[in-house]
Amino acid sequence: MRQVIFHMTLAGALLASGGAFAQIEGFKACAGIGDGEKRLACYDKALAAADAEAAARLAEQRRAAELAAAKAAAETKARQEQAQLAAFGSESTAKGKEEREEAPKQISASIASIDNNGLAGLVFTLDNGQVWRQTESKTLPPVRAGDAVTIRRGMMGGYRMTLERQHRTISVKRVS
Repeated sequence: MRQVIFHMTLAGALLASGGAFAQIEGFKACAGIGDGEKRLACYDKALAAADAEAAARLAEQRRAAELAAAKAAAETKARQEQAQLAAFGSESTAKGKEEREEAPKQISASIASIDNNGLAGLVFTLDNGQVWRQTESKTLPPVRAGDAVTIRRGMMGGYRMTLERQHRTISVKRVS
């Protein structure tokens, strides 16, 4: 953010120096007028033009700074939302106990791949990169890659995965 403000200020200063040269030339033209009233009117006109140019430049700099601030705020918000989605279910991994409060209450995704871990149950890799393992020995109808799932927090700290196409819900634990 500071870098953006610095660049905007630098650009404004460079524009101002170019505008200042034109303003000086305008005042120099007035100095050559012999009639006092006409010279004064010329100075008044040159000063009004300089004031208008300075006001326009200032308004443009403010708009640019506001735009840069809004963009930075939107990027920060997007990063926070991504971090919250990534944190969903991570408290069941070694690193994420404190992230539980910030994580959303549920997520929706599609199954990218399924591994059958024998007696340990199925392991689901989702399209968002999260890996979840079935924690109950429930036989399921055929599950395929591409099936939509919704994972919600359970009552006692666990997680429940609803397989949308099969209309079945199973207990799961996040592996990674």
